[in-house]
Amino acid sequence: MRANEFALRFLIAPYEMTIFPDGRAIVKGTSDPGVARSLYAR
Repeated sequence: MRANEFALRFLIAPYEMTIFPDGRAIVKGTSDPGVARSLYAR
């Protein structure tokens, strides 16, 4: 896990998530929106 004032980044193998202070997120490792939403909800 890495964090700074701009974002929080962590790995949930095999995915990588970047979460921003305003609630936006980038999920790498999938092209399925359902999987990305499920990871974000957790």
